[in-house]
Amino acid sequence: MDSDDERDDLEELIAEFSAEDPAFPAALAAAEERLAIMTRLKAARKAAGLSRAAVAARMGTSESAVARMEGGALDARISTVARFAAAVGVRLQVAAAPARPPRKAA
Repeated sequence: MDSDDERDDLEELIAEFSAEDPAFPAALAAAEERLAIMTRLKAARKAAGLSRAAVAARMGTSESAVARMEGGALDARISTVARFAAAVGVRLQVAAAPARPPRKAA
């Protein structure tokens, strides 16, 4: 199966869940946003030449917790994400942006 087929399957699955649960699109967007942040922080860790174990030691947590954060499996508090950022030598900046208006029911 090529990536286009996988993308089509994913889009169908997202559409199905969105139809069943109106809160799903917002939850999906939030998860994608968290994953994008952690992807950037993982890149910063690698650029700094730090292992997950080194970051975990700097944060006072476990290597597995760092791995779960980087993979998006752990929905960490913002204070934890800020500690991760500091551990890899970057500063976390948070900006508020207007939310998209809610969808109207069909």
